[in-house]
Amino acid sequence: MKKFLLFAVSVILVFSLSACGGTHNASKIQVQDSITKQFISIPVAVKNVYDSAGYYATFSISSDLSDLSQTLSAKIDNVDFSVNIYQNKYIVLQAKDSCFIVGEIEENSEDQKNSHRYLICSPTAEFNVSNSNQVRMYMPYHLLEIATFVDICFNNSIGDNTVKFETSSTIDDIDNFYASFDRYNVTEQGNTITVTDKESGNSMLITLSQGQVTFTISD
Repeated sequence: MKKFLLFAVSVILVFSLSACGGTHNASKIQVQDSITKQFISIPVAVKNVYDSAGYYATFSISSDLSDLSQTLSAKIDNVDFSVNIYQNKYIVLQAKDSCFIVGEIEENSEDQKNSHRYLICSPTAEFNVSNSNQVRMYMPYHLLEIATFVDICFNNSIGDNTVKFETSSTIDDIDNFYASFDRYNVTEQGNTITVTDKESGNSMLITLSQGQVTFTISD
C-alpha cells in the first residue's frame, strides 16, 4: 500500500508540475543513468521540461516518436549510442556502458495539444534480496509488456528478488540486450540466461516459458 501511494504521489507530482510553473524551456535534454551515474546530454530544443535529481525528465516537443528518434540519433553527443524504436512506442538509446528509454506520456494540457509529451529515464529495476541488500539491474522493458510507461521510471522497485512479465520477444532478443553491455557477462542455455554484473558480482537468472519471462536475482 505504501509503495502504491508513493508511486501515485510521484505521478501526480510530475503531471502537476508539467502543467504549471515547475517546468521550463531548455536547449537540451539531460538525464542521468541511475546505475552508472553517467549523464546524457542531447542538444534538442524542448519545452515544459521537468526533471528530478537528474534520473528522469519530462519534456514537450512537436515531433512524433519517429521524428524524435531521428532527431535524437542526429543530435546525441555520444556516437557510441544506438537509437532504435521498439513496439512503435519506445525509443531506446543504448551504449556499452549506459542505457535510456523514451516514451510518450499522457498530455492533458489544452495549450499543448499540438505537441507530444515524453518521459526519459534509464530502464532499471531495483530488487531486494534475502540479506536485505538492494540490487539494481538494467531491464529490457522495450521487449516486455508493461502496464504503463510511467511504471518504468517511477515504479521500478520490485520489493522482492524476482519479477515476471509477459513478452512476445525471444530469449535471443533478451540475450542481445544484456550482451551489449560491457559490465555484464552473459551465458545462454536453452530458454535460460544468466547475467552477471562484473562490477558488483551480482547475478540474475532469466527464464522464458510460454510467453512469460522471469527475472530472479541470486541470493
